[in-house]
Formats: sequence, structure tokens, C-alpha cells
Amino acid sequence: MAETPTPKDTSYWSFVTKKRQLARDFVDNPSRQSFTELCEKLWALKAFGSVDYYLDEYALDGQTPGEIAAAFEHAIDADEPGHVTDLRGFNWPVVSEVLRALEPEEYAVLNKRSVSGMEALGYDTPNPKSASQEQYMEFVEDVRDAATRYPLRTVAREAHGPIPDEITMLEVADGAFTTHFTGEVNLSELDESSREWIQFPDELKREVEEEVDGNARYRDVTDFLYSAVRNELDRASN
Repeated sequence: MAETPTPKDTSYWSFVTKKRQLARDFVDNPSRQSFTELCEKLWALKAFGSVDYYLDEYALDGQTPGEIAAAFEHAIDADEPGHVTDLRGFNWPVVSEVLRALEPEEYAVLNKRSVSGMEALGYDTPNPKSASQEQYMEFVEDVRDAATRYPLRTVAREAHGPIPDEITMLEVADGAFTTHFTGEVNLSELDESSREWIQFPDELKREVEEEVDGNARYRDVTDFLYSAVRNELDRASN
């Protein structure tokens, strides 16, 4: 049966990083065994009850582990995440959870937990079962925006413990959405992060602009600065 950590589980972040490792192991060495080990960690597969049932009746019915791994590699290389949804048994909740594990700075999880959290924050969300690739990519950008505007790091840290440096903005957001979904917090009650403009030396501003230019991780300079400040605040409080 697919596993998932509970909101109070202090191993939540190690669970996240373990899923990263299993996803990479599968893509690098695709086999039924490596795919099974990954699927056992996917929250999206809890509804199936048995991972073997999912594999036999859906994922590996007419397609091989190698073909599945290749589809994920193509999706990442071509930035076409929707490519994997053409496979049998791979809707957005499954695809986005694996993509987030493979490229945690680029892709957000689209499932009923994240939809519930984003709607609580006032965002329009696509249907995880029928979203287009364009709708999914817009959703990813909205999650980035939410992580910048709202104190999701605080929510995730209070629920799951200190956040390791390697955990990304999108992983932090999913941790907050998980806590909202279980009813431990209500994200609709959050206030937007306070925004206060400060003056930066021109040299520093140019360095930031150069870093942001062409970097898909950040929407703009403001996104970069708020991410940097939040990371520093989080480290200072841990």
C-alpha cells in the first residue's frame, strides 16, 4: 500500500527526500522492482489500495518500466509534463508527484490536497483529472506565487519540523497543503506576507537581475528576493 507521512511525523522531510531518491533510481534503472519501490511512496496511489493492482491493471498493462521512465525523461528535457499523461494509469496526481520528486524546483504536485490548499488561499485551480498541460503549468506558477505571498514555510515548519536547506519552495508549499487537507490548519485564515520595499545598491540589484534572468525558478526579481529572505528567516529560527 502506498505510504504517506502524518502531519505530525517528524520524518516528513526525510520522506520527501527519500521519494526524490526513489524517483531518480527508477528513471536511471527502470524495472518493475524500482518502480514498485517508488509507487509505494506515492500518495496519489493510496486509492488503489494495492500497488501491485495498480501496476498489473494500469501502469504496466501494455507499457514497460523503460517506456515509462523514458516518458518522464522526455517530459523534463522538453518541459512537456503533459507528455506522461498520455500513458495508461498516469493522471496529473501521479505524474506531478513523480515530476516533483525528480525536479523539485520546477514542478508542483497537482492533486486534491494541493487544490484544496490553493482554493483556500483564493486561487482558481484546474481539475487534477482533466487539466491540460497549460493549466498545469499555470498552476505551478500560482503555487510559486502563493509560497511568496503567504507564510507557507511557517505552516509547514510548525507541522513537520525544521525544514532542511535542500527542501524547495514547491515542496514546502505541498507540506502546508497537506496540513490544511488534514484539517490541522485553515489556510484561508492566513494573511499575505507583509511587503516592505527597501533600497538595494545598484551593484547588488544588477547581480540579482542577472541571477533571475533566464532562471525558470523565479518569476521576477521580487520573487527571488522574497525567496531569499524567507530562506534566511527560516534558517535563523531553526
